[in-house]
Amino acid sequence: MFKIREDRSPQGRKKLVAERHAYLDLVARGVGTNEACRVVGVSRATGYRWRHGRASAARAGREADRRPPARPEPCTGRFLSVDERIVIADGLRA
Repeated sequence: MFKIREDRSPQGRKKLVAERHAYLDLVARGVGTNEACRVVGVSRATGYRWRHGRASAARAGREADRRPPARPEPCTGRFLSVDERIVIADGLRA
């Protein structure tokens, strides 16, 4: 059975490796997230983060790049379209 550490001070880069493995093992056996968190001695938020992951800023950026580009909104006639702006710019340059 898993034994909770006596020293509960912040772990720095270790990030509670033993606790994480014990938590994931309990969840794999069918124990609920709340119960597994209680047994291991971590908060419910930490358990959910370990189970479902957390997007870092870099990973969130990569995921945003995979989304299809946004569709341009149909022109209402109130504003110039990009093509119309280019025609005007070419005329001014000439």
